[in-house]
Amino acid sequence: MTNLKGIGMMKTGLSGSLPEWIGTLTRLTTLGLGDNKLHGTIPDSIENLRELKILGLDGNGGLMGNIEKLKQLSNLEALYLESNALTGNLHNTNWPNLKELDVSNNALDLEFPVEFFNHPNLEVLDIHGNMMFGTFPDDIFENTKLEFFAAYNSGFSGTIPDRIGFLKNLKHLDLSFNGLNGTITDTLTKMTNLQYLATSGNHFSSQPMLDLSKLTNLVDLSMKHNHIVGTIPNWIGELTNLHLLDFDSNELTGSIPTWIGLVQSLEYLLLNRNQLTGTIPSQLQNMRHLQVLLLDGNSMTGNANVICESESVKPSTFIADCYPGTNGERPEIECRCCTQCCADEDTSCNNKQWTSNVDPSWEYGYIRPRYTFSLANAPASYSKADVNVDGTDEDAGMMLP
Repeated sequence: MTNLKGIGMMKTGLSGSLPEWIGTLTRLTTLGLGDNKLHGTIPDSIENLRELKILGLDGNGGLMGNIEKLKQLSNLEALYLESNALTGNLHNTNWPNLKELDVSNNALDLEFPVEFFNHPNLEVLDIHGNMMFGTFPDDIFENTKLEFFAAYNSGFSGTIPDRIGFLKNLKHLDLSFNGLNGTITDTLTKMTNLQYLATSGNHFSSQPMLDLSKLTNLVDLSMKHNHIVGTIPNWIGELTNLHLLDFDSNELTGSIPTWIGLVQSLEYLLLNRNQLTGTIPSQLQNMRHLQVLLLDGNSMTGNANVICESESVKPSTFIADCYPGTNGERPEIECRCCTQCCADEDTSCNNKQWTSNVDPSWEYGYIRPRYTFSLANAPASYSKADVNVDGTDEDAGMMLP
C-alpha cells in the first residue's frame, strides 16, 4: 500500500514491535499507534517518512531506543511519544512546523533546549517525568503561541526566571516537584491567561503569597509546600472559576476567611499542614460542589457542624484534627462526618501528598475531564540527589486514604 497516507490504530491491543517495513510507506502523513502494547525499538526506517505531519506512539510503555531518528522529520506538526522508555535529548531537532510536542514520562536527559520556548509555531510542550537536570533556561523571548507547558517532575534546578513572563499566552504552567529554589517570581502576576498554575514541591525560600488577583481565569492553583507565609489573601475570593486550591504544607497563619464561601466553584480545598487557627466558617455551607476538604495539621478549634449538618455540602473526603490526644485530650475539632480523623501533632496521619493528575489528555485539547489523585506514590520535591522519586498514576476516579 505504497500510496497509503493515514494509519489510525489507537487503542486496538496491538502488540509486538514496529516492523522495519513501516519506512516504505513514504506517503504517510499520519501514523497513530498510541495506547497499545508495542515494545522494542523504533525502527531506523522511520526516518524515511518525511511527509509525516502527525506521529503518535504514546502510551505503549515498552517502546525503547533513542529519539535521534525522529529529529529530521521536518514536516511534523504533532509528535506524541509520552509514556514509553525512550532515551536521548531534544537538542538539534528540525521541527519548524511543530505545534504539539509531548515527550512526557520517558528517560530523556540533558538540559532542556531553550529554543522550544522561542519556537514560532509550538502551542503545546509537555516534558514532565524525564531527567532533564540543569537550571531552568532564562533566555526566553516574547512568544504568543505557546499555551501549554508542563515540566512536572523533570529535574530542573535554579530559579524561575523573570523572563518566563514573555510566554504571554500560557494557559497551563506546571513547574511542580522539581529542585527550583529562590523565590517565586512576581512575573507570574501578569500572566493573565493562566488557567492552571502549579509550583508545588520545590525548594523555594519563605515569601508572602503573590498577588494573583488579575489571574481571574484560574481554574487550578496548586502551591503545595512552597514556604508561603502570612494569611490567606482576600483576592482568592475573586477567582470565581477556581476548582482546586492547594496550599497544603505551607506556613499560613490566621483563620479561614469568611469570604471563602463566595468561591462556590471550588471542588478541592487543601489547607492542611499549616498554622491556621480559629473555627470552621459557616460560609462553607455555600460550597455545594466541594468534594475534598483537608484541614488537618492546623490549630483550629470548635466543631464541624456547618459541614455535618449541611444539606448541600457533602464532601466525599473530609479530614480534620478530630481524634482525641494520646492522653485523652479533647480533639481540636468535633466532627462526626469526617472521613478521617487525625490527632494534633500526629505527623503520620494523612501524610501523603495529595497531588492531582498532571497529564491532561491531548485527545481532548489538553483539558482535564476529571481529577484523579495518587496517594501511594505521591512525589516528594525532586532534585538530582533523589532521582528515584515516583510520579503520580493516572487511574480513573480518586484514591482516598
